[in-house]
Amino acid sequence: MEEKELENIVMRLRPKMRFFALRMIGDPSMSEDMVQDAILSFMKVFRSKGRRPDNPEAFLMKIVRNRCLDHIRHSSVVTCVPLDAAASKAGVPQDRLQECRDQVELVHKAVAKLGENYKTVFILRDMLGYDMDEIAHIMGAGGSAVRKMLSRARKLIRDEFTD
Repeated sequence: MEEKELENIVMRLRPKMRFFALRMIGDPSMSEDMVQDAILSFMKVFRSKGRRPDNPEAFLMKIVRNRCLDHIRHSSVVTCVPLDAAASKAGVPQDRLQECRDQVELVHKAVAKLGENYKTVFILRDMLGYDMDEIAHIMGAGGSAVRKMLSRARKLIRDEFTD
């Protein structure tokens, strides 16, 4: 694999990595640091082994996940949910906009309460659209374990809304 091909992979996946890291730790600045660190690790592995990983997307997402989990374990993280000012410019009535904001905040709070593995599976599947095999590869788990984690994560989130 050439350096240019590697750069193309990283550039294509960067928005997904940013979104994933932001949802995992909630801090835009810190999530960008996690992505940068993951990219550097990816490049280091590529250069030392001189070959492309079998699944570069899963490999990169796994590095981002591990960096985020390390950060969560070693610091107190405050989750920030930015509000979308664009909706008000689009002519959405203020009361409807506030209702949407409240619902989004409830979902983010429910996701933030999930355990690390449940949160990871939920974000990868329901927010980023990864398929179960990719998630299993990223998580280093079997397909049935990932399906169970996703089912439990969804149930925990539903339960937050029924309480």
